[in-house]
Amino acid sequence: MSVVLVISGGNDRAPVLAEWIRESGRICHEVVKPEIFSEGQAARKLSLNENPDCIVLVADPEGEANSRVLRLLRLAHLASGIVAVGGGGGWSAHHIEGEDDAADVRLKAEVLRVPFLMAVQRSLDLAKLRSELQYLRCKDATGADFGQLVGECPSMRAILTQVLTLCRRTTNVRGPAVLITGETGTGKGQIARAIHHNGTRRDKPMVEVNCASLLENLMESELFGAQKGAYTGADKSRTGLFEVANSGTIFLDEIGTLNMDLQAKLLRVLDERTIRRVGSTVERTLDVQVICATHRDLQAAVRMGEFREDLYYRLSVIHMELPPLRDRDRDVVLLANNFLLQLSTEYGGPPLTLGPETVQGILAYDWPGNVRELRNRLERVVLLCDSQIIEPEHLELPVELGRVRATAAGIKVEIPSGGISLAAVERAFIDEAMRMTKGNVAKAARLLDLSRSTLRYRLKQ
Repeated sequence: MSVVLVISGGNDRAPVLAEWIRESGRICHEVVKPEIFSEGQAARKLSLNENPDCIVLVADPEGEANSRVLRLLRLAHLASGIVAVGGGGGWSAHHIEGEDDAADVRLKAEVLRVPFLMAVQRSLDLAKLRSELQYLRCKDATGADFGQLVGECPSMRAILTQVLTLCRRTTNVRGPAVLITGETGTGKGQIARAIHHNGTRRDKPMVEVNCASLLENLMESELFGAQKGAYTGADKSRTGLFEVANSGTIFLDEIGTLNMDLQAKLLRVLDERTIRRVGSTVERTLDVQVICATHRDLQAAVRMGEFREDLYYRLSVIHMELPPLRDRDRDVVLLANNFLLQLSTEYGGPPLTLGPETVQGILAYDWPGNVRELRNRLERVVLLCDSQIIEPEHLELPVELGRVRATAAGIKVEIPSGGISLAAVERAFIDEAMRMTKGNVAKAARLLDLSRSTLRYRLKQ
């Protein structure tokens, strides 16, 4: 039930307004404070013990302090609705002032019961909207909704603590480069967004770039821009993604796929905070937070001569290694329940529950696709499952897995009694090889005695 305060300096109109509010079914308290309309210090010390949903200020007909009292009330109660009644000065009935006005609604002193109660309701509605907007702003600014990053395991809590600490300590300086590593699907993009939305650049652009999707011959112009005539087909100047992200954040996903030439140019951008468009001699100054991510082992890439050592150390000023889902204990259950709630709400379906066998199944499963795989499987269930209890078969989790062991006599294979898909076995081998090599395609291909092109083809299947 809404709580309304009627404040006056002893005006005869105030008790009538208070009674109308009570008759409408709301709680109403009347506060008489003649001193707040004085020109002395009392008006500056206005304070109320209550935290009302709406304040009705019955103005002093002869006082000059009405506007000041309104401003003081607004400063003390930012979320509350405020209705100003009487006071002259051009306050007209049902007049809604602009955003810079302290009152939501201003009414004449002789306002009638129905218009007055409509104004109170309007003010309460505006107060509710303000509260909801403030919540959403705080939620975005503090990163309260980490989405896929919910979890209670120590490694994830440490990562989230690092994010908040980093943002808190870089409020007045340019942010350092951040390198986020981890297997595919562990939430590297979510971490990058959390860093951006928690920092001082939250109101600036965040540009996300998947380096693996850029055509090699156009990478430089995509990232740094190009002047008109710089290459065949460049019929106009082009702004690069770094310029688009200026004053904000650029997130370079799959940074390990950049060629050595572009790595050298990126290092220069990080060191000098300037870029030069393709075909231009003009240096353009930038202020960009650079966040990179990769599933590759960049230290191994450095040893193999595939990644610049100086760039690696420049990128990894802050290095966050995300754990795979299989190493996060019961976080998988917490994540599953969280996704079920989100997806059921998104698609307008009934709430779904994990069955006991399903809980055991998702705990036993390795989740090679990590959090992304978990969400995708659950989304399919929310869309297609008619039962409100999710069983293992709904998630298509393997009930019994075969085993393959290398021995001196050769390879020993144990096939489960219910059979198993040969394609699933092949996929399991590929996933395990990629896990063992931390996503290094060349090493995984050697483990499986495949060419790199063959392995890449099968990874896409």
